[in-house]
Amino acid sequence: MTEVKPLIDELIRPELRGFRGYSSSRDEVEEAPEIRLDANENPFPSGYNRYPDPQPSSIVEKLSGYYGVESDQLLVTRGSDEAIDTILRLVGQPGKDAVRIFPPTYGMYSVSAQIQGLEVIESPLEMDFRWPNIRGEKPAKVTFLCSPNNPTGGSIPLDRLRELLDQSEGIVVVDEAYAEFSDEASAVELIAEYPQLLVLRTLSKAFGLAGLRIGVILGQKFWIEALQSILAPYPIPTPVLEAFLRQFDPDRMKVEVMEIVGLRQRLKEELRSLDTVEEVLPSEGNFLLVRLRCEAEPLRGFLLERGISIRDRSSAFGFPAVRISIGTPLETLKLVNEWKNYTP
Repeated sequence: MTEVKPLIDELIRPELRGFRGYSSSRDEVEEAPEIRLDANENPFPSGYNRYPDPQPSSIVEKLSGYYGVESDQLLVTRGSDEAIDTILRLVGQPGKDAVRIFPPTYGMYSVSAQIQGLEVIESPLEMDFRWPNIRGEKPAKVTFLCSPNNPTGGSIPLDRLRELLDQSEGIVVVDEAYAEFSDEASAVELIAEYPQLLVLRTLSKAFGLAGLRIGVILGQKFWIEALQSILAPYPIPTPVLEAFLRQFDPDRMKVEVMEIVGLRQRLKEELRSLDTVEEVLPSEGNFLLVRLRCEAEPLRGFLLERGISIRDRSSAFGFPAVRISIGTPLETLKLVNEWKNYTP
């Protein structure tokens, strides 16, 4: 197990070690005073004339309870994309450090790394689309793993993740955007044991709250404090917090996830019967990756003309492939019926 203090000293950018960040007026008072004259706000009530808390306790308490961590082990961000960017800004030294990814995978890991001026090391997935040999030869400051992986759909077993964590000298970030659709255990279980581990979660997929842009970083307390020091002062707008408090419903989410998983299996069986489909890959996400016997782009265009959009992922694999999100029963039925009429 890695010692915590050396880990901080070695991984955080030298100029940000001990960095306090911007202290807003909300940070400097524990309880809201009766009269607020410290933030240059408009005093006339509109419902939104006051700045929100940097990390509202109402959302932190609900999410830390749901994910099974302490409140100081969680940081709320504007979607997982801001979480990815914030991690790289905290530790990545432009022109010096590297990031490891396992393509094909979520594109923002590479995009954010390149914006930060970091080298991107690619260790491709095995052709069976399950998890690859993750023993990289070149060291990386940050390693991104997506589990279940987008777009291939496979999950990383915890024993494989332990293999990487036991040998890793850098941060390992496990993006669990699709975790609710999978039966695999969450990497959150390993946070107490591995201080170099960060886990990303989101409300965009299973909870159906993509429009709110709520992401979460889970990790040991010192990482959360360091990451918050470089986060924008007010990342959770008041209307977003209000919508979250109305819409966050784990029980409803579980019902919808069960339905999506059932629809995923049904769509998989329907697609297998089509002449243009070579293979439907196993998936533990809310999508399917389909290997085609025809070119992907003409098929995508055919369906788009009929009001149905799917994603061409051929460039990521070197063979024709599309990724299909699981829709409603009616949307799934229309997709299959229209696809049956397609002739390459």
